[in-house]
Amino acid sequence: MRLIDKCHLKRPFYGARRIRGWLEDQGRIVNRKRIQRLIRMMGLTAIYSKRNTSKAAQAHKIYPFAQRLNH
Repeated sequence: MRLIDKCHLKRPFYGARRIRGWLEDQGRIVNRKRIQRLIRMMGLTAIYSKRNTSKAAQAHKIYPFAQRLNH
């Protein structure tokens, strides 16, 4: 867990698979699912850009909603 924390502090965007690869480079052979479990237990999450679907482009024209006319 100390090595996982050390890796996470250096590269907070790494997930369980990349941390496993980093640990292999350090000479530790560990199963990915074990890494995943320990990461969850430590409360760590990878930092990465999330979807931004709610934000409109600034150059995009905003159309008013069509209003129904009662006749």
